[in-house]
Amino acid sequence: MFLLFIISFCVESTIGELITDFNSIQHQPRKFNRKLFVVVENDREIKIANEHNDRIDQIIIKGFSIDSIQTGIPKVQGVWNYSINSKERFAHIKFDNFVNIINLSFEIANSIVEFVKKYNLDGICLEGLENVFYITGRSSRDVRLILRRIGIELHNINKKVYVIIPPRSVAISGTTINSLQNYIDEFIIDTTDYYSKSLHSSHCSSPLMYVENLIKDCTSKNKELKSMTSISIDLSGYKFCPNYPRSSINITSFQTILHNLTNSTWIEECQEHSFKDPNNCEIMFPTIEYIEKRINLASQEGLDITLYHIESAHPNIFDLF
Repeated sequence: MFLLFIISFCVESTIGELITDFNSIQHQPRKFNRKLFVVVENDREIKIANEHNDRIDQIIIKGFSIDSIQTGIPKVQGVWNYSINSKERFAHIKFDNFVNIINLSFEIANSIVEFVKKYNLDGICLEGLENVFYITGRSSRDVRLILRRIGIELHNINKKVYVIIPPRSVAISGTTINSLQNYIDEFIIDTTDYYSKSLHSSHCSSPLMYVENLIKDCTSKNKELKSMTSISIDLSGYKFCPNYPRSSINITSFQTILHNLTNSTWIEECQEHSFKDPNNCEIMFPTIEYIEKRINLASQEGLDITLYHIESAHPNIFDLF
């Protein structure tokens, strides 16, 4: 077995916290016994996912949407021309703008079935339930009916349906999720947008307690439902500078920043690392400790994991799973 050379370093910290170098991760057999999904957005991320197909159970490719602006009839937009090292071919489809028409659930389902058949896909991953909610007149009932109809039609042709659940959603409740178990194959809880959804004074990206609460809201401690539920991990870091909007940073930028840090802190409340640079900018980046906390949570709760922005991560990160 090939072992990467082990290196570790200690960043000066206000609490003397050890920050483990990504180069210290040892190459080893897969140990995460739940499913691992990745959502990819471009050719570079597809290449990375293909290189780690021994760890990844499902590659979900972004770049598709469904709308009805031009014709009034819902239609899936986008062309599948991707090559992936995955047993199944999954397209990520976002609900965009469309007109609320009679038999909307049937029309949407028919369009998706046509798209899946055209490109011989094995399944789809749906996102944008909030759009559906507002377009249908703030009707969570219509959201449920649409998802149910899509599930029925795709299961009839032996295809799968995944759904991304927005945090604290008005579009879909835990009760509704529970009622859709026979129609949806995987519920992916979006746990990545805490900063935008909260008024918390910290810039924490996804506090562990927040993730735990979202799991409870969506699954109601239902063991069967948990077995078909995934939590998401954003592998991109974020930088917050005074008087500037939040910006994303990747592993290369983060490793450069590490050499110029003034201090680092482990935020116990969030179970995340926070770093300060000489310009008084705060950096939140998913360190090894951060990722392992979320892997352990998923393992304990019997949940799957979905990774976002894999291009931003260190290539060794897949050996944590």
